[in-house]
Amino acid sequence: MLINKMHLKFFRNHIDFDIKFSPGINVIWGKNGVGKTSILEAVYILSIGKSFKTNKSREIINNQSKSLSVDGFFYDNENDLRISFQQFLGKNKIFKINGVKEVSKNIIGRFPVVLLSPEEEKTTKGQPSDRRKFFDKLFSLLSKDYFIELIKYNSILKNRNNLLKLSSSYEVILPWDIQLSRYGVDLWKKKLVYNQIFSDILDSVSNKYNNNTTISFTTNSQNMNEEEFINILKKTFQKDLTTKRTNFGPHRDVYSFLLNGKDLKVFGSQGEHKLAFSLIKFAEYQTIKQETNKSPTILLDDLFARLDSDKSANILKLLEDNTQTIITNTDLTDIKNRGINTNLPSNKDFYLEKIWKN
Repeated sequence: MLINKMHLKFFRNHIDFDIKFSPGINVIWGKNGVGKTSILEAVYILSIGKSFKTNKSREIINNQSKSLSVDGFFYDNENDLRISFQQFLGKNKIFKINGVKEVSKNIIGRFPVVLLSPEEEKTTKGQPSDRRKFFDKLFSLLSKDYFIELIKYNSILKNRNNLLKLSSSYEVILPWDIQLSRYGVDLWKKKLVYNQIFSDILDSVSNKYNNNTTISFTTNSQNMNEEEFINILKKTFQKDLTTKRTNFGPHRDVYSFLLNGKDLKVFGSQGEHKLAFSLIKFAEYQTIKQETNKSPTILLDDLFARLDSDKSANILKLLEDNTQTIITNTDLTDIKNRGINTNLPSNKDFYLEKIWKN
């Protein structure tokens, strides 16, 4: 499914803004501060249900208003779709699909996107929780069952953690352990399958980029039954009481990315992080496409400012034909010098000017 057009009202510095996209490469260019990234942010919200930059409504609602709205119009070979997002200051987001209210979790998967932005670089540079979030988000896009089980698991985990602060009796905790083990075991079973799928695709993508570049990952996701899960929770109960949180389960999985066999977080240079991150994201694209039969729209936020010409040229070769891509950049000439022809019928460029100041 492709995004055809979008209307922004009081979204950051876009007071009343319309944009129509092409099915191929869309280049949004202009000076810093004109709202290029905000367009990607709005597209991302319509796909994932939340911003990749902030959770605070005050930061995305224009100062001239107390609310914002985003309307996206999508299409594929079979039907059209309209996804709407509305936000009032200090209140919950409102999503609608074709005019009917929907909870945000029902938005996920309708229009998949893959985002390459500085905020997403935490995937390789950040904490273990950042890598868990990356994989949980990816696997949730691949499987609605995984997404639902993850929500239930996290809800049970929250209740168990709250109870650890109130009671030191394992008999009180045990009913929650039984529930946690059920969903924890199921999540791990699905993780082991999807971990292998993503690992194979990541290996293929890195080889396609360069035969001398290998990106891989390790994880401590486990394979066990519910009884074994409960027994470990019982053994770690005293530690849980001390820390007031659950120390065992899928929520504690550790993922490490490796570049040519070396831990990227420990040994990777800035340039190696940027390259590995880009390849991981293209592997994400391929995984979603293979497992869901949907081609995600790729969002590239100022990618070329972070990669040299040779690396960015090789990255662009990974873009498949007929892949909708939205790129932000400060200079259109730079884009053209990297081999992107915006004059092709399937491509388009947009120039943004700064029209107001905060």
